[in-house]
Amino acid sequence: MEETANFQGNENQPWSGGMHHQLSAETICEVARRHSFHTQDIIEELSMPIDPRITCKVQEYVMEGFQSSALINSLLETFCRGEVSIMEQHGATPVTALNIIREWNPGWPPSYFMVDNCQAEINALEIPFPDCKVILCDFHREQAWIRWMRASKHGLLGASDDILLLLRRIAQATTQESCDAALAKLHISSYWRDNKTFREWIHNTWLKNAQKWAWIYRQDRFNMNINTNNGIECQNRTLKYIECNLKATSVYRSYNASIPRFLQNRPKEFILHCVKRLSSAVDCRIQRAGNSFKVCSFSEHNKEYEVTLGNDESIPSCQCYD
Repeated sequence: MEETANFQGNENQPWSGGMHHQLSAETICEVARRHSFHTQDIIEELSMPIDPRITCKVQEYVMEGFQSSALINSLLETFCRGEVSIMEQHGATPVTALNIIREWNPGWPPSYFMVDNCQAEINALEIPFPDCKVILCDFHREQAWIRWMRASKHGLLGASDDILLLLRRIAQATTQESCDAALAKLHISSYWRDNKTFREWIHNTWLKNAQKWAWIYRQDRFNMNINTNNGIECQNRTLKYIECNLKATSVYRSYNASIPRFLQNRPKEFILHCVKRLSSAVDCRIQRAGNSFKVCSFSEHNKEYEVTLGNDESIPSCQCYD
């Protein structure tokens, strides 16, 4: 076996070893070929520092098993159009935002922060809060393990459940003895012995940073035993939803005079959907029957749809898929 690593309860160098990722000669030549015809302006632009949020996403994609540069580039473009552009509009970055929080709370020394396995996020936290311990979310740690193992190119299809059990024993061990035993079982497994790609990935990406995710390092950290940040992420999505709805109201900004009053203070997508069809609806024939309406189709002659406004027991509905 090329590499063994003894589990030691040393927080500075847990599961230390000597394996490192290396770029192949083909990869280096390909990178050189792609950049050999750049003008001076482009070269200067390439030498500018990379936004740590983008670095973090690249790390996530690689850990999840993506190797196609075209696919990663496409995913990054989507990410930049969304999260990064929104933050740039407000002139915010993770480091500046955390520095503001620290300035607003000079008497607050946080003991712990929980993040995903993203070095850019970890660095952003450790710079303004050097005495804070950064730990990884259990849910996203396992999610990263599963995604990587289920990528066919890693040669572990059908074995992910068995390997996950080995890794969970390491992660959830609460004593030095149980940690050593769990790590030993991993090292004698055929997956560790026969699959160099797996061995290097789990060692370099996870075992070397075990103090951030193994439970043995979390014995005295909380009054409440919280190991995931899913609740915070759920709350964040709720706040984003509230923000989007708030921005769609007349309290946030005035509506254009061409928008009918009955369409104001509605979700943006709903307003745009209805406005596009207002001109066609002018000549639409409608028949009312109690709490429902018969509405003629715009595109098919003599076709009708039933529209119901709903009541205390049912939500509004329409037979038209549009």
